[in-house]
Amino acid sequence: MELTMDMLAQLMTRVVQDRMPGRQGEGKTIERARKLRATDFEGTRDPTDAYSWMDQLEQVFGMMECTDDQKLRFATFLLKGRAHHWWRSVQLRYGDPTTITWANFLQDFFDHYFPVVYQDAKQSEFLRLTQGNMSVEEYLIKFIELSRFAQLIVGNERAKCRRFEEGLREIAMRTESNLGEFDKREPRRPKRSNREWTVGGPSNRN
Repeated sequence: MELTMDMLAQLMTRVVQDRMPGRQGEGKTIERARKLRATDFEGTRDPTDAYSWMDQLEQVFGMMECTDDQKLRFATFLLKGRAHHWWRSVQLRYGDPTTITWANFLQDFFDHYFPVVYQDAKQSEFLRLTQGNMSVEEYLIKFIELSRFAQLIVGNERAKCRRFEEGLREIAMRTESNLGEFDKREPRRPKRSNREWTVGGPSNRN
């Protein structure tokens, strides 16, 4: 069965909801976001810390069902200290801050806080990713985590769904291949005719 974009979106939504506390429909405010464990970000030299903050924030946004404009407002409000000063310099570079989109913010954030070497390593990890021994949900979480580093490869939902499905197929293909190899290695024993056997054992009749 071919995986559709709607099916992948539903899986992503279910995973986010399962991992977040509270209820939906309680308003889209910064107070609500903080209740769902959205935290301030003051900048870091450790890509892992930056990733953890963004990952948590996107889970919160998924739970709140935020629009891209709301994501941009909430995320930039949570930038403090050095991170806030960095964002001010980004706004100056754009000239007109009202033209900045959520996609722009993500790109600038990743370019600044994730060195090229780190991004390349994550992209390579994404390209090697298959379901393996993971459950579908575990595979989906890992897929979402790494796909952000491979936007040139899965830059649209159709490409993302196709790559996700290929990772699912990989385990099935390997299983079929292994079974085929086993069949080749296992010698087939010739069947004996019932007439060659007696109650006491094999017959010695010519």
